[in-house]
Amino acid sequence: MDVLQILRDGHSRISSLLKESAGGRPKQKELEYELGLMVFLEGQYLFPELDGLFANSDHLVAIAQAHHKSLASQLKRVLSGKTSQTKTTALVTLGEKFDEYQSFFGDQLMPLVRVSMPTQDREDLGELVMDAKAEFTADGPSSKSRQSKAKARSIRS
Repeated sequence: MDVLQILRDGHSRISSLLKESAGGRPKQKELEYELGLMVFLEGQYLFPELDGLFANSDHLVAIAQAHHKSLASQLKRVLSGKTSQTKTTALVTLGEKFDEYQSFFGDQLMPLVRVSMPTQDREDLGELVMDAKAEFTADGPSSKSRQSKAKARSIRS
């Protein structure tokens, strides 16, 4: 499966969780897991493959990483909210920040990756991402997925 489709599916899950949470049914643990998984998979597998792949790839990856940091910071606010009102406000802000990231990812990054990275490479990377996703735990990547990360770097060679 194409890595972009896998990541887009993850973004859809996060959007759904944010909507459910904003609707009064907080899914904090699931949000924490899915956002952590997204940051891990994109940061460890997709972004390294974009190095020099197209003009301004470094700049766009830096923007994506800044979005990741902002999302992680806002998620901490959600998780540490003392009152339900504080959590609700933090969830709304998290949703807005995620929408911004999702727009950036879908409108700017994905089209360049789709044009610049051959389909077979995206599918190979997708297989590695699926393996890493299966090994991912709430505590972070296992040592086996760190080994998979090394394999991901060999895709372009």
